[in-house]
Amino acid sequence: MATVEEKKAPFSLKKEFGTDNKLEEEGVWIELDGHGARIKVARAGNRNFKKAFTALSPQVRRQLERGTLPENQAAEITSRLMAEHILLDWEGLAENDEPLPYSKDAARRMLFTYPEFRSRVFEESQTTEYYRLREKEEDLKN
Repeated sequence: MATVEEKKAPFSLKKEFGTDNKLEEEGVWIELDGHGARIKVARAGNRNFKKAFTALSPQVRRQLERGTLPENQAAEITSRLMAEHILLDWEGLAENDEPLPYSKDAARRMLFTYPEFRSRVFEESQTTEYYRLREKEEDLKN
């Protein structure tokens, strides 16, 4: 008796690689190491970030891309761009044991002051899984 080979579903590019533009720009909440603190992070390279980066002078853009801008200046520009377009909110953060309310200016200052925090926020903003398309349950069953 011949066996009937099961028909496999085609490889879905949308399911494997699709991301939600709204999540990429509006951000997602990410817990920070179980301390009850969390940050709201838009995806690195989102449309708003790209516009702001493109608005920099060509010379500054080239130097940032090549890593030839003085470190302090690069950190200042990167912190500003991230505060405006990537780190969109937070809850439960403190500085010197004092609660730190979110503002774009506070975000810029904290990203600049704490390079490891800046790195963490950037790393989280590059985690594609956070921004995947969320399909309805009915769509997943089919």
